[in-house]
Amino acid sequence: MNIVLVDDERLALESLKRAVCAVLPNETVHTFQKARQALAFAEENNIYIAFLDIDMPLMNGLEMAKALRQI
Repeated sequence: MNIVLVDDERLALESLKRAVCAVLPNETVHTFQKARQALAFAEENNIYIAFLDIDMPLMNGLEMAKALRQI
């Protein structure tokens, strides 16, 4: 199962990854600091869970959620 974490703050992203990996140790977790990179990944891979930061530059988490739904 592919899990995507997106946050423009590196430390927050690393902390979230540790938490997700602790709860779901057998799943694949992909981290991105830029929404566009995560969307490019989603176009090529099935995403089952996405944790998105709401306040990001260029594309906020709500806009990204809409884009993921379209993919």
